[in-house]
Amino acid sequence: MISGDFDRLAGFYDWLAWLVYGTAIRKAQTCFLHVVPDNSRVLVLGGGTGWWITYLLREKKNIQLLYVEPSQQMIQRARRHSANSSAVEFLAGTLEEVPDSRKFDVVITFFFFDLFDDEGLEAQLNLIRKHLDSQTIWLATDFIDKQIWHRILLSIMYSFFRLFAGLKTKRLPRWEESFRTHIDVQQSMHFYGSFIRSMQGKLKPHQPMP
Repeated sequence: MISGDFDRLAGFYDWLAWLVYGTAIRKAQTCFLHVVPDNSRVLVLGGGTGWWITYLLREKKNIQLLYVEPSQQMIQRARRHSANSSAVEFLAGTLEEVPDSRKFDVVITFFFFDLFDDEGLEAQLNLIRKHLDSQTIWLATDFIDKQIWHRILLSIMYSFFRLFAGLKTKRLPRWEESFRTHIDVQQSMHFYGSFIRSMQGKLKPHQPMP
């Protein structure tokens, strides 16, 4: 379950991201969108304002998006970017509310992993797997913690979101390690001094217990 309420930040969220990161976040979120196939069912988790929906609807044919986002204000902005297209279904909630019977060809998690601690993230990854198969494409973008200045900036960010959005998470989970246990990563790119990483790959089959 995602902690925090991002309604208060929705009005200036994209502006704030641009102020701090310039174009890096937008480049990171769009760098692998071209691999999304036409005629695909796409699951979007924690999509925020969804400014990149416009690209998918313009460039990809006959796609269907389920856009899962807890913040009503974020969804209002994402609806504008989708121009109220019937190709996008919005769910103001969390993944727990998506029936297990719904399956997807693509899953997109942009700055979603950083909302959880390690235990919570692993639970989410296992929950996501229920909606995917071995051919599902997974696009992920998030922050990484490899240098001292990464750690300092992450500390400032988490303090900000704890104050203004009530986020309970205090540090970045080991999402790369967890992600690679589930995904065969095929491509990876770095942005903003390697502080932001984007990955693209396909779901690994469940490994048998030793």
